[in-house]
Amino acid sequence: MIRALKDVGLFSIMQVKKKRYWPRGMPMEDIIRSLGEEVGDVKVVKSRIDSVFIASLRDKNPRCVIANAESTAAGSTVSRWIDGQTHTFTRPLVFEEYEVNKGAVDTANTRRDNLPSFHYVMKSYD
Repeated sequence: MIRALKDVGLFSIMQVKKKRYWPRGMPMEDIIRSLGEEVGDVKVVKSRIDSVFIASLRDKNPRCVIANAESTAAGSTVSRWIDGQTHTFTRPLVFEEYEVNKGAVDTANTRRDNLPSFHYVMKSYD
């Protein structure tokens, strides 16, 4: 999916949740296994074929994003309450961008769907 978007000139960041959405040639189990046990550990794997990369972050659960845009440079510091302890860590900028913009499509669709319809405006009431 991300490669198809890039082929038409679109850059994207997507969270990978299901096994079938992982790109070919990037082994999911190896990426998750190589992630450390400490909260805040980060692992980035880049494709040899093109500029697609997967960034994994150990949060409460492992999180992975696949992207062909943005950076893996350090972003802001985050604090999480996990198993009775506060963990503070710095997550990569690509996770920041994903979190900030993940609802943008839903917001745009909601605004579009809630616009007044021509039929509602022109309806006459008795």
